Amino acid sequence: MAYPDQSSGNHIQPSVRQTVVSSLPHHAHSGIVEAARDLFMQIDGNTDSGQSSEFGGFLSSLLGPGCECYGYNIRIVGHSLGGAISALLGLRLCRRYPKLHVFAYGALPCVDSIVADACSDFVT
Repeated sequence: MAYPDQSSGNHIQPSVRQTVVSSLPHHAHSGIVEAARDLFMQIDGNTDSGQSSEFGGFLSSLLGPGCECYGYNIRIVGHSLGGAISALLGLRLCRRYPKLHVFAYGALPCVDSIVADACSDFVT
């Protein structure tokens, strides 16, 4: 399953970004992508196009400018399947929340090597 283009994220180094863009399309495990997408919709409540859903953005309401937790760091942690889902969730959130870091322990391989390399600055 093709994964949405995340090549314009601020966490991705320009040389790595160029490698990602020049080697499209990229692939990821469809079940893990779907789980990360569902979790993203539950915690952020926004579509990829930036339009708010009926649920509103839970993370945005906590971490946005002037909000209770503005300026906080986000840490996402997962093991095995949870680590893979955490990594893909981090990929969806990294542009919007620059203080994000993912700790994925024993994560299942879920993306191609080029995307994995592009995420190495914010996924451990």
